[in-house]
Amino acid sequence: MNKNENAWQDIGKYSVLTDNNNKFGTDAVLLEYFANAKKNENVVDIGTGCGIIPMLLKRNNRGNKIYGIDVQKDAVNLFKQSVEKNDLQNEITPILCDVKDINALSQNIAHASLELVVSNPPYYEQNCGGEYKNDVRKICREEASLSIYDVAKAANFLLKFGGRFCVCYKPERLCDCIDAMRKNEIEPKKLRFVQKDNKSKPWLVLLEGKRGAKPFLEILPPLIMNSDEGKQELEKIYALN
Repeated sequence: MNKNENAWQDIGKYSVLTDNNNKFGTDAVLLEYFANAKKNENVVDIGTGCGIIPMLLKRNNRGNKIYGIDVQKDAVNLFKQSVEKNDLQNEITPILCDVKDINALSQNIAHASLELVVSNPPYYEQNCGGEYKNDVRKICREEASLSIYDVAKAANFLLKFGGRFCVCYKPERLCDCIDAMRKNEIEPKKLRFVQKDNKSKPWLVLLEGKRGAKPFLEILPPLIMNSDEGKQELEKIYALN
């Protein structure tokens, strides 16, 4: 794509509008699969970008009422166009909001009203030294406007007791992710690492917490992407309904 050029990405029976700054990758697809939303669960995706996770939820017949929140106006505009093109206005709600502002958040989604919160947040600490073409990409990758602690605080506000919070993150920052959950009354319950092959370190961690739960963390077998089992699982994940 050329600079600022929009493009429709086919995800099966639906299409998602992206641009150079608001795209999606494997991590978002794996997170939607890991969260495994039930059909009757009301869900929000915090930091939704182009809205890929809400769109995948509908494609896979998961979730009931689905919200996608982002602080970036351009991203939400892309998301809204995807919702309109696919005639999903009654099922998916794009929201322009800064989730750090709990009062503004409460005007869009009621307190303790959701069964599931998912998020693919910025992975890196602010001013970590990364090189970015523009400020939008920096916002997407660094905690310039949203930290894992901000996301966990919003999740605590939105979740019902026993509701789930699912996030993907960098393995080297797993301790921060667990700390953010526990400081917001969300207990880590399920963890899975993703790695390219048997010899490589994990490049992604998937973590599920439950609001108000007791301590007990289940470590799932890793997803090894280049193994025979991993390839079979990825085929299932990427299967277009």
